[in-house]
Amino acid sequence: MKASIKLFRIAGIDIGVHYSWLFIFIFFWWTLAQGYLPQLHAGWSPSAYWLTGAVAALLLFVSVLVHELAHSLIAKARGLPVSSINLFILGASVTCKKNPRNQ
Repeated sequence: MKASIKLFRIAGIDIGVHYSWLFIFIFFWWTLAQGYLPQLHAGWSPSAYWLTGAVAALLLFVSVLVHELAHSLIAKARGLPVSSINLFILGASVTCKKNPRNQ
C-alpha cells in the first residue's frame, strides 16, 4: 500500500488509508462544523458542531470501509485472495492477489 498508512487487519485483509483521506476528512469535518450544522441547529455550542462534524465525517468513512469490506469478504468466499483495502479520498481500492475469471 504505497502512500498509505496501515491501520489494522480484518479477516486477514490489511486496512489502510491513503494520505488523501486526511484532507477530505478535514474538509468534511470543517464543512459540517462551520456551514451545515450551524444552519440546521442554530442553538448548539461551537464544540457540539465540531464534535458532531467529526463523528459524521468518521461515520462516512466507516460506511465506505464496511462497503468495501463486504466486497472483499464475498471475493474471499468465492476463492479470490484479497490482501488489502486502501481508503482513498472518496472511495477505496481492494487489492487481490489474482484477477477473477469469468464463469
